[in-house]
Amino acid sequence: MRIKQILSLGLSLIMTVLTLNVVFAAEQVNPIPPAVTYPYLSEDLLITKDGDMYYLDGSDGTYTKEELIIPNINGYYNGYFTTTEGKICEIINGEIKDFGLSDVVKPCFRDVMAMADYVSTDGNVKDLGQPYSYRWGDGNVADLSHSGTDLLIKYTDGRIVYKYYYQVPVEHQWGIGYESREYDALISDSINAKTIIDIRLYEFILSEEGTLYLSIVPSDYEDAMKNPSALEPKPIMENVKKVVSSATLFSDPVYVLKDDGTVWFIGENWFGEGNTEPIDDKYSIIPITGIENVTDISSRVGYAYAVKKDGSVWYWGGSDPKHEPENFLITPTRFDGLNAFGEAAKPDVPENLGDVDDDGIITSNDAALANIIADGGEHINAARADVDGDGAVTAADGAEIMKKVLRASYEFKYKN
Repeated sequence: MRIKQILSLGLSLIMTVLTLNVVFAAEQVNPIPPAVTYPYLSEDLLITKDGDMYYLDGSDGTYTKEELIIPNINGYYNGYFTTTEGKICEIINGEIKDFGLSDVVKPCFRDVMAMADYVSTDGNVKDLGQPYSYRWGDGNVADLSHSGTDLLIKYTDGRIVYKYYYQVPVEHQWGIGYESREYDALISDSINAKTIIDIRLYEFILSEEGTLYLSIVPSDYEDAMKNPSALEPKPIMENVKKVVSSATLFSDPVYVLKDDGTVWFIGENWFGEGNTEPIDDKYSIIPITGIENVTDISSRVGYAYAVKKDGSVWYWGGSDPKHEPENFLITPTRFDGLNAFGEAAKPDVPENLGDVDDDGIITSNDAALANIIADGGEHINAARADVDGDGAVTAADGAEIMKKVLRASYEFKYKN
């Protein structure tokens, strides 16, 4: 009899453990993102391919190098790092401050000044302030972007919903009081969203296929509730690789990187002159001139940062362009001596140049050696064809072939 009781108790414990495991597994609706690859650019942070970490300052074109002491990072948000262990932490005086969490998928900040919430692995939104308590959600929140009381939410079933909290005056027996109300509107249930950005009534959605959509929420929420079709997102750009924003106290700049390496600005119409494409009476799409072959972009407090194919790092913008436009840097400017591929920044040499002398870095010596090789008539032989199509096999054909070889070498070395 005792043996049967022991076996029964053991079986009960096993079933309990299995049940708990199933429940625990079911709660993990959001996987923690994998570690980032280097070079990595996010907001005002650059981590080079060899693991050096820099904080960028677009106000004066300077940068500060600090030791990267946090392992396995998978994101950087408003000065805080997230890791593949679900942690969120920051570096203070060379030491790691860990907030003691293990379920952080993505932190979300209400503005540029304060910490706010985070999307957790269990599909809920939780408070990043003590004691990291549950705020809202039904275990189905996959992503979140918000600017104060406006929220753009992506759910695990693919729905994208705009949510707004507001207060209305209500008459009570003791006088006039206020009650909190919530307005919810379905933006889309068919867009396969890669990135969502809420910018105070302007809701941007980048699809996995590279289409950038915009939904403009009517300022009169009662009108929006009566006419939900007004919220239907419209495609405004195609072949988009990345979209970023960093709302300031004065403006809401959005920067777009396209597959062809060009960068675009979506902002208020006072921004610039010339080649603009109005979205409405407030916003336009404006190309950023003076920079091309861009592979990555980021933005922080109104300043924009970019990495080009050759590893050079650039900046432009300003924190208060509307009130002080004279301090807004429209022309992209290069950070002197900084390169995303490593400590030894490459000088101004042709972008198709490779490590010709095979010394591990690209310098002006490679440019000189490439010119000698390409211009040398002794390297022209019968095996070379009329590459440039001028009817003769000359040193120009050798130069063209060398150019192709060097470009292939460059792209293999720095794109992979």
